[in-house]
Amino acid sequence: MQGRFVDDDGESWYCIDGYDEAPPFFIALASDSDIWAFISTAGSLTAGRRDAEGAFLAYETVDRIHLRWEHTGPRTWIRIHDGDRVELWQPFVPRLQGGVGQRSVSKNLSGTRLRFREAHPGGQLVFEHEWSSAAGLGLVRTARLRSTGAAVRAEVLDGVLNLMPPGVGVAHATTMSCLADAYKWNELHAGGRLGLYTLYAQIWDRAEPKESFQALVAWHAGLPAGSRTLLSDTQVDAFCRGAVVQEEALTRGRRGAFLVQFAAVVDEQGLAWHQVFDSPRSQVQAADLALWLEAGHGRPDVIGDALEANTAGLDELLARADGFQHSADPMAAAHHRANVLFNIMRGGVFADGTTFDRDQLHAYIERRNRPTAAALATTLARWPDRVERRFAIEAARTAGGAQAERLVLGYLPLTFSRRHGDPSRPWNKFSIRVRDASGRRVIAYQGNWRDIFQNWEALLASEPAYAGSMIEAFLGAMTPDGYNPYRIGHDGIDWERVEADNPWSHIGYWGDHQVVYLLRLLQAAQARDPGLLPSLWDHALFSFADVPYRLQPHAQQIANPKATIIFDDAADAHAMARAERVGADGRLVCDADDLPVLATLGEKLATLLLAKAGSLVPGGGLWLHTQRPEWNDANNALVGNGLSVVTLASLRRLLAFILALPGAGRPFALPVHTLQALRGLVD
Repeated sequence: MQGRFVDDDGESWYCIDGYDEAPPFFIALASDSDIWAFISTAGSLTAGRRDAEGAFLAYETVDRIHLRWEHTGPRTWIRIHDGDRVELWQPFVPRLQGGVGQRSVSKNLSGTRLRFREAHPGGQLVFEHEWSSAAGLGLVRTARLRSTGAAVRAEVLDGVLNLMPPGVGVAHATTMSCLADAYKWNELHAGGRLGLYTLYAQIWDRAEPKESFQALVAWHAGLPAGSRTLLSDTQVDAFCRGAVVQEEALTRGRRGAFLVQFAAVVDEQGLAWHQVFDSPRSQVQAADLALWLEAGHGRPDVIGDALEANTAGLDELLARADGFQHSADPMAAAHHRANVLFNIMRGGVFADGTTFDRDQLHAYIERRNRPTAAALATTLARWPDRVERRFAIEAARTAGGAQAERLVLGYLPLTFSRRHGDPSRPWNKFSIRVRDASGRRVIAYQGNWRDIFQNWEALLASEPAYAGSMIEAFLGAMTPDGYNPYRIGHDGIDWERVEADNPWSHIGYWGDHQVVYLLRLLQAAQARDPGLLPSLWDHALFSFADVPYRLQPHAQQIANPKATIIFDDAADAHAMARAERVGADGRLVCDADDLPVLATLGEKLATLLLAKAGSLVPGGGLWLHTQRPEWNDANNALVGNGLSVVTLASLRRLLAFILALPGAGRPFALPVHTLQALRGLVD
């Protein structure tokens, strides 16, 4: 394989020639919408909207996707006429003992377009197809066929196999695919331009009606006159033998395909056509789309404009996170852009700098704490539609005191964030919400503890004003005993619950990367605004996560260091009931009035010190006794028995930072039991 940069179609790409000489590998397609795609260089792919349940092609583990190139995903058959001789060419089939043409795969540097190219072994033709997307259209496949010299007469059968209608979820596709096939109903509309892929009824075993009212839609643009559309793969063999292919208006009980067949004389200018896939579409939306296509809309230039807008939208987000740099080393700049892209896909990017949308802020406060939102409603109503962050924090402090200030300080108007997950990690369930129904960017973030903060650490360099907000999110999600929950998000915290029959489910306190991430946030805040941390030192502004875990007494931890935590079911139920009453803040430690208990920066740092230093084994490291390892240690698999040296070193650096912090010598309040534990540690 050989890699190189190329400029084409107004963009820079990275191209790998001879990619098929290596084992298949996976490529993620980025978009400025909720459309996702994971594409195997073997040919198949899975793609859809929002999450795995919204897949257009079956969502399976990566090994199966690599192997299913023949029956799921794009396929192309070309009959080349050379006088009386007819040759069947199948681009991108696995390399056989005979010769194949040169192949390459190219990705634009923003990650929104992925192109596969193959030259015919005889050098007569070049075929390529490209995956991209657009929010208002769906997943877009663009195919191109051109001659390298003299004009060539060719017959083409091209498209995508095994499309999944709405209602066939991951469980159906993997455990009852034959049954699901029996329910499938595929129709042709809009003069052959539109395929509708539905279920005749929802997959249901009870003797009661269960209608299905949603469809996957597929349509094409740019084909030469006289083309035919097929809804299944049953005529592929006939085409390969040279028989006449008939257009299919309806197929039942078969896997859906969207194939186009046409004949053309291909010259150096070539041919290009598009296929667009989207789901789910309601009956009304499908009918409107059919009328739109019948009226001649959906032209190639309109599709091209939508694809450009998709890349431009993603580039805007990359620019907000300083994703573009210029260098004499183009690979360094390309790596930087890719790193920033994957960073903001996980941790998000600020939608509009330090400017807040008033209504979005109010909605956030209402989801977190309804009583506080009600108390602030009159104040917020007097604000303009958009306000600066500093003004909002100060106004909230004046109108609602510490509880209101805490909520506004912790407001992080991030967009584009999603939980990580892909077919190589099927236990991670991703969900993508980027834009709402009106096209506005959704303000939300969600992620596992360490994932979020490692991404925010990098993002903070682009928006340093949010250092205080990230520190609030970090410290406000810490438990009273100095650990942290499993997951945090725009709508609060979450923790794991035991599922008895799920071997992947087990509770444990997450403390990994805790010290080092906090230290880096504190260092960034101090570098930008030296007055911030001293002002928080004795200012009670940070909440506590009410995670219903209870550490076993020390003697029992020594006896069984791999079973050190008890799940408190009653506390879990109590916290959930409180959250129903007041909002997501109910999952925090609250007082008798359902108000979150607040602590100072000094108290939070003391609590963290107790949690870590209280686990110190002198001459070794910090004891990993909370059923979750410190993932940044080489010995992390020894949870319960291992020692963390990395976190110990970070703890020393944190202590040195605190000692040098202006104002750190000022007194601050501590609960009696915390003070007793701290004195005991010193003694």
